[in-house]
Parts: sequence; structure tokens; C-alpha cells
Amino acid sequence: MLKQRLNTFLNRPTYYDRVFTGCMLTFVGTLLFVVFGLMAAVGGWENLIQTAKFAEILAVVEHTYIGEADAKQAADAGFSAMVASLEDRWSYYMNAEAYERYQEHSANRYTGIGVTLYTKEDGSLVIEDVAENSPAEAAGMTVGLTLKAVNGESIQGKTVQEVSAEIQAIEGEFTILAEDAQGKEVSFTLSLGKVFSDPISYEMLEGGIGYIKIKNFDDGCADGVLYALDELLGQDVKGLIFDVRNNGGGYVSELTKVLDALLPEGEIFISVNDRGTEKITTSDAACIDLPMVVLVNASSYSAAEYFAVVLREYDAAVIVGQATTGKGRSQINVPLIDGSAVHISSKRYLTPDRVDLSEVGGLVPDVALELGENDEQLLAAMELFS
Repeated sequence: MLKQRLNTFLNRPTYYDRVFTGCMLTFVGTLLFVVFGLMAAVGGWENLIQTAKFAEILAVVEHTYIGEADAKQAADAGFSAMVASLEDRWSYYMNAEAYERYQEHSANRYTGIGVTLYTKEDGSLVIEDVAENSPAEAAGMTVGLTLKAVNGESIQGKTVQEVSAEIQAIEGEFTILAEDAQGKEVSFTLSLGKVFSDPISYEMLEGGIGYIKIKNFDDGCADGVLYALDELLGQDVKGLIFDVRNNGGGYVSELTKVLDALLPEGEIFISVNDRGTEKITTSDAACIDLPMVVLVNASSYSAAEYFAVVLREYDAAVIVGQATTGKGRSQINVPLIDGSAVHISSKRYLTPDRVDLSEVGGLVPDVALELGENDEQLLAAMELFS
């Protein structure tokens, strides 16, 4: 009996053994918790491996490369390439600064000079609009000027987006070289400033034709259109022209409010998620019973071309201008932990007749016309009311 008790005592784990075992179990449990948490965050084991690999490459660039290395710049380039690999022109990565500018533009308030540009057939960039109380207006810039250079560097061959990004990156005063309609070069000195861009302008044209320019479908668009309609309807308007040329789109909520005001009861917007489930937005019975024309061009995207197509499908409007590109996808912004974001296509949308603008390659106008020096598109639209 004594021998048995002695063996039991000698083989019993000590206090320190028990502590060590407990610590190891706690460590393993915590490690598994962290690993599974990371897997859940990134979407599985394979994604966790790729995330670790991305971090490894950044470490190699930062600590091994013989030249100067900017880890943040390298990471941004990697994130951009990751989204670009989807080969979807409407999906892209924005660093924190770009995302902040995006949010400002979506609110129709942004830091810039206050001009809206469009691209002519020869690739030149022309001022279409100058915002009130903007740096551009203060410097004397006017509609119709063709931009030539920014701070002495030619902008030939560059897109509107590229030139806008270059301008917004400048600190302090800078110069813009432009050319007027007579070919005379004019130089302007200005600085960036806070700009409010009213998305809506309107006027009464000859013959009682109401003209409403919709620059975008961002914040304030629907309220602006409704106000313009009230003002024009109070002047015994005979018909309406909606100009969505160079309109890059905007929010579905703003678009559907405008369509609801114009169209009778029925479907006005259909979105389809990745599972094929449709979400349908409808209009009430109240509508505008007037002949309508919509002006479009190759830079009428997304909500702008959708707006024109839906009015035509209801036999409410005739479309005049150029064929559009065809953007039948809606995007969401997914904010990231450092203030950056991914702008990514999450749904496709269909017209009431179940047309996918991306699949058909955009809309073809009823009256196809190039812009021309005297705005033949607008003149043709007015002739449709005679």
C-alpha cells in the first residue's frame, strides 16, 4: 500500500506542470481564435494565405529593394490592380484622398476650380459650364474656351478625368492656358477653392418650350428638377426638353424621384442582384402630360441614359443626339479601415422592358445628330415641337 501511494505521488503533475499546461492550452485556443477570426474576415483559408503573401511582398519591397520605396504607394498600386483585374471599367479602388473627393463630388460640393468640361470629336477639352462664385468665374474663365495647358504642361490627348485629377493635386496658385473661339490664347491664374455645383439649370425657350439641364443625378438633383418643373409649368409651357448630355449618372434614388414625377403608374427601375433576384421600383399615377425630348451624347452614362430609355419606353419622350456607351451596372462604395474605399459593381439594372443597357451596348437615339458648332441637337429637339 505504501509503495502504491509513493508511485502516485511521484507521478502526480506538479503545480508548475499544471500552470504550464493551462498556459499552452490558452495560447493554442487564442491562436486558433485569431486564425479563424482572420479567415472569417478575409473569406477563408485561401484568402488568408493571399493576404499574408501580400504583406510579405510589401515587406520585401520596403526592406530589401535597393532604391527608394514607398510602402503605401506600393500597397495602393496593388489594391488598384486587384480591382482592375475584374476587367470592369466601373469598378475601381480609391485611396483615402480620392474617396474624400468622390464624396464631395457626389454632394455637388467639391474642391476645384468650378468648370465642367466635355470632349470634342478631335479630343480637345472645352468648358461647358462655369459654376457661380467659383475660382474659375473669379478668374474670368467662360463657356466655350478650349483648355490647352495646366502650369505650362500640355493636356493634349488627356481625358477629362485625368486633367481634373491633375488640377486637384496642385497646391497654391497655378495657370491655365486656353484658346477662345477666335483661336486667341488666353491665360488665367487661379487657385483651388470650395465649389457648389448646382446640378440643375432651366429656362423657357422660344415657342413655350421648357429646357431643363441635368448635369448629374447626385445630391439635390431630384429637388432641383421638381422645382424647375413647377416654375416652367407655371409659365404655360408647351413641352419639355431634358438635356442629359455629359451627365455621368449618380444615385438611383435621385433618378427614380425624377422618373416618378414624370411618368404614370408602373415600373420605373429594376435592379437584379448576384442571385438573380429582382427589386422593382414603381411610380404613382401622378405624371406630366406634355411632349418631351431628351438630349444625349456619348458621355451620357448610367442614370442619364437609363432616364432617356425609360421615358422612351413609356412613349413619353423622343431621344435626340448620339449613341450612348451602355452602363447597366450599379455600384456601391465599400469603405476600408484607412479611409479608402472600393467602388464596385454590385447589381445590374434593367429597364421596364427588361433591357440591359450593358448587353445591348447603350441606346440608339431616335434622331441621331452630332453636336456641331450651333448645337444642332438642341435645334432639332425644338423642331420636334413644331
